[in-house]
Amino acid sequence: MRWSWCGCEVRFLVRLDRRLWMRLVPGRRHYYCARCKAHQFLSRHCVRAALPARDDLHSAHTTQAPLQ
Repeated sequence: MRWSWCGCEVRFLVRLDRRLWMRLVPGRRHYYCARCKAHQFLSRHCVRAALPARDDLHSAHTTQAPLQ
Protein backbone atom coordinates (compact mmCIF):
# COMPACT_ATOMS: atom_id res chain seq x y z
CA MET A 1 0.00 0.00 0.00
CA ARG A 2 1.46 3.32 -1.11
CA TRP A 3 0.76 6.59 0.71
CA SER A 4 2.01 8.62 -2.24
CA TRP A 5 1.18 8.73 -5.91
CA CYS A 6 2.89 6.17 -8.18
CA GLY A 7 3.41 8.72 -10.96
CA CYS A 8 1.18 7.10 -13.58
CA GLU A 9 -1.56 9.15 -15.22
CA VAL A 10 -4.84 9.80 -13.42
CA ARG A 11 -6.84 7.91 -16.03
CA PHE A 12 -5.37 4.63 -14.76
CA LEU A 13 -6.68 5.13 -11.21
CA VAL A 14 -9.70 3.17 -10.05
CA ARG A 15 -11.33 4.12 -6.76
CA LEU A 16 -11.93 1.19 -4.41
CA ASP A 17 -14.00 0.89 -1.25
CA ARG A 18 -12.07 1.78 1.88
CA ARG A 19 -11.42 -0.79 4.56
CA LEU A 20 -12.56 -0.09 8.09
CA TRP A 21 -9.15 1.14 9.31
CA MET A 22 -8.93 3.52 6.35
CA ARG A 23 -11.98 5.41 7.59
CA LEU A 24 -9.90 6.64 10.52
CA VAL A 25 -7.98 8.89 8.09
CA PRO A 26 -10.53 11.32 6.62
CA GLY A 27 -9.72 12.96 3.32
CA ARG A 28 -7.90 9.96 1.86
CA ARG A 29 -9.33 7.39 -0.52
CA HIS A 30 -8.24 3.94 -1.63
CA TYR A 31 -7.17 3.78 -5.31
CA TYR A 32 -5.79 1.04 -7.55
CA CYS A 33 -3.54 1.86 -10.51
CA ALA A 34 -4.39 -0.37 -13.48
CA ARG A 35 -1.05 0.45 -15.10
CA CYS A 36 1.48 -0.44 -12.39
CA LYS A 37 -0.88 -2.57 -10.24
CA ALA A 38 -0.24 -0.52 -7.09
CA HIS A 39 -2.75 0.06 -4.30
CA GLN A 40 -2.59 3.65 -3.11
CA PHE A 41 -4.07 5.63 -0.23
CA LEU A 42 -4.25 9.14 -1.69
CA SER A 43 -5.79 12.42 -0.62
CA ARG A 44 -8.80 13.63 -2.58
CA HIS A 45 -7.11 17.01 -3.07
CA CYS A 46 -4.08 15.40 -4.74
CA VAL A 47 -6.23 13.42 -7.17
CA ARG A 48 -8.54 16.33 -7.99
CA ALA A 49 -5.56 18.60 -8.66
CA ALA A 50 -4.21 16.09 -11.19
CA LEU A 51 -7.48 15.91 -13.12
CA PRO A 52 -7.69 18.07 -16.24
CA ALA A 53 -9.79 21.19 -15.84
CA ARG A 54 -13.31 21.13 -17.26
CA ASP A 55 -12.40 24.06 -19.50
CA ASP A 56 -9.61 22.01 -21.08
CA LEU A 57 -11.99 19.15 -21.80
CA HIS A 58 -14.56 21.49 -23.33
CA SER A 59 -12.05 23.32 -25.52
CA ALA A 60 -10.88 20.03 -27.03
CA HIS A 61 -14.38 19.43 -28.35
CA THR A 62 -15.00 22.97 -29.58
CA THR A 63 -11.77 23.39 -31.57
CA GLN A 64 -13.11 21.31 -34.43
CA ALA A 65 -13.93 23.09 -37.68
CA PRO A 66 -17.45 24.56 -37.83
CA LEU A 67 -20.08 22.91 -39.96
CA GLN A 68 -20.65 24.54 -43.33
